[in-house]
Amino acid sequence: MQTDVRILGGLPVTIEFTMQGAEPDVGIMSDYVEEWFVSHINGKACKKSPDWLYNRIQSGKGEEDRILEACYEAAKGWQDDYYDDY
Repeated sequence: MQTDVRILGGLPVTIEFTMQGAEPDVGIMSDYVEEWFVSHINGKACKKSPDWLYNRIQSGKGEEDRILEACYEAAKGWQDDYYDDY
């Protein structure tokens, strides 16, 4: 899945992410973003990992939280097929 979000005061990025379903049998009670990464910066594909950007995201107040919020918003209606296999 992917979503577009503005971070660090307006920089447009595309975030690609994967969702993982709730696993009540191991204590995970709700769906969650398993992993995310920046795939595009300002509309241009990242050819290598933008470590400089990840460092800025980690040092910025609330940046990662806003990215996760955007991922959850984009994933609304997402359905885990975990139980469909059984």
